Amino acid sequence: MKHFLGLMLAALVTTGCSSGGGLPVTESPAELTDFEAKLEVEELWSVNAGSGVGDHYLKMGPLVAGNAIYTADIEGQIMAFERESGKRLWATSLEAGLSGGPGDGGEMILLGGDAEVFAVSKSDGSQFWQADVSSEVLAPPIRRDDVILVRTVDGNLFGLDAASGEQRWSYNQPVPTLSLRGVGAPAFFDGHAVAGFASGRLVAVNLQNGTPVWGATVSVPRGRTELERMVDIDAAPMIREGVAHVASYQGRIATVALRNGQLLWTRDIPSHEAVGVTQEAVLVTDDSSDVWALARYNGGSLWRSDKLHARRLTAPVPQGDFLVVGDLDGYLHWLSQADGSIVARDKVGSAPILAAPVVDGEQVFVVDTAGRLAAFRVQPK
Repeated sequence: MKHFLGLMLAALVTTGCSSGGGLPVTESPAELTDFEAKLEVEELWSVNAGSGVGDHYLKMGPLVAGNAIYTADIEGQIMAFERESGKRLWATSLEAGLSGGPGDGGEMILLGGDAEVFAVSKSDGSQFWQADVSSEVLAPPIRRDDVILVRTVDGNLFGLDAASGEQRWSYNQPVPTLSLRGVGAPAFFDGHAVAGFASGRLVAVNLQNGTPVWGATVSVPRGRTELERMVDIDAAPMIREGVAHVASYQGRIATVALRNGQLLWTRDIPSHEAVGVTQEAVLVTDDSSDVWALARYNGGSLWRSDKLHARRLTAPVPQGDFLVVGDLDGYLHWLSQADGSIVARDKVGSAPILAAPVVDGEQVFVVDTAGRLAAFRVQPK
């Protein structure tokens, strides 16, 4: 199986400890080739949004909320920018390292660090509260109603009180001896939260008290070594029309019925990125950075593109009839959802893009590992 050996070695977690690092790969990235442009991409603005994440494998993307864009970096700097112009509205520092976020908490921005969660004001960056959790927070904390959901690398899912940060409940899934250094944010449905774990299980819990409702085994560990048996669900489940769509490393793409946790279909395509979901398709960046479109109702292959093979692509994000991904050299690529052909390309900077771009209508917002934040507008030619 072709996969990111360098990613594993740089991002493995043994129970109780983790390490960061770069992302060497075992294959040479595909050379960029000419294509027929079918989209007009305009860079609206780009700004320096702090120190970024450097060579740490952290997916700290921008938060787009209302008329503002919020960013955070590994050194604890938080910034707010005007959406239309990129003008900086405010900046503050927590004087604590950050590893997860920013997440949307209504009037708050939610961030995670080394066994800590922070809530700061969207209006001026002032701190509302700080809460302790059991270990490092790599996914953005997120809010639903009066509960803040936090995933930690030691297999815990916490429910915190939104007003105070006090712990209401916690739920745990044991972490295997080896797992990737990463977790996905939970998703929500009908008063419940659903989250993936390093064991390859997807679990739904009651949002108010953390009681498990169902668990589904997305991938079963296979192989003789701990390395071969890694089946982490490292990205947020994507929910559409009562179904959770999820990917697991060295495992499968799966769809799960939210009402009872029943597996609807699976495909043996390994991925550590979130999938994109449209009315007709599930869009996948696999562990070799090939991009797939699968039929949403049965998992059948619609197309597969290897034009960006081994370029360490982000999760695919739908945008109209297209999808957008970032890569290791700071490029954004737009692909047709009809056949996977490349239809547009632009460059943010020279640093890699790890966090998936954020799409809002015709606009795309992205931040690279050096802290460059950019906004683009995309229109048909």
